Amino acid sequence: MSLKNFGLSEKDFKALLLKLKNGDNKLFEHVFLSHFDRCSTFIVKKYNINKEEAHDVTMDTLLLFRRSLLRDKISYGNMEYLFTLMAKQVLFRKRKQEQKQRKQDLEAIEDQMYEEVYPFYTENETLRAAVDRAWKEQKTDCNQILTAVFFQGQTLKELALTENLAYETLKKRRQRCLNYLRTLVSKYFHD
Repeated sequence: MSLKNFGLSEKDFKALLLKLKNGDNKLFEHVFLSHFDRCSTFIVKKYNINKEEAHDVTMDTLLLFRRSLLRDKISYGNMEYLFTLMAKQVLFRKRKQEQKQRKQDLEAIEDQMYEEVYPFYTENETLRAAVDRAWKEQKTDCNQILTAVFFQGQTLKELALTENLAYETLKKRRQRCLNYLRTLVSKYFHD
C-alpha cells in the first residue's frame, strides 16, 4: 500500500474506480476520509487562510477530483500530491474571482457616487467653481491620472502599462490624488 495514493494499492484503486463509474462511491468516500482533513490543514498553514475557507476549497477540490476520476483524467501514482496541488489551484482561482468581484463592486460604487454627485455638481455654481479651481491647482500628473481613469475610461492596469508604472504604485497615486482633490474642493467650496 502506498501513502501517496490514499493508502490504496494500484489494484484496489482500479477496482474502486471501476465501481465509481458504476455508481458506487466507495473510492470517493475513501479519498474523503483519508485525505480531506490533511489537505485542509495543509492549506490553512501554507496559505494562512481560515479553516472554513480551507474546508470549502478542499470540498470543491474533492468534487473536481471525483469528476476528473470519472473522466479518466487521473491515474494511479502520487494522487495525494495531485489532490493537494488541485486544492492550491482552486484556492488561487477563488481568490482571483474574489478580487475581480471586489473590483467590479468598487467600480459600481464609484459609478453610483458619480451619478449621485454629478447632477448636484452641474446645478451648483459654487461647487462647480470649487472643483474647477481645485482641478487647476492640483498637480498635472494627478490630473492626467484622474482624467484617464474617470473621463477616458482607462483601467488602472491599462494606465500602468502605458505609463510603465507598477499597478500598486499607480493605485496609491490615484488615491492620493483623489484625496488631495477632495481636500481642495472642500476648502474652496466652503470659502
